[in-house]
Amino acid sequence: MDSSKIASKSRLPGFASVLLHVFVLWNLAFCARLYAVLEDEPVFFLGRRSGALDLPLFVLILSVMLPGLLAAVVWLAGRDTPS
Repeated sequence: MDSSKIASKSRLPGFASVLLHVFVLWNLAFCARLYAVLEDEPVFFLGRRSGALDLPLFVLILSVMLPGLLAAVVWLAGRDTPS
């Protein structure tokens, strides 16, 4: 078998692929359940006297920033492993 074909098959996934996988898994496994709980209990935000920007910031941080940071960590860890 040609060594170039073997090398291309064992290549690490790119950042876009890692990012997509982490976003989907994070949002299905964590965010969907948390949003379902918060949907049933809106008192959480009322009790905290949340402002107009608190909910959009909460969603942005939870759904975009945290999985993006996690994807970066996973991708960097994959790059540092010896082959």
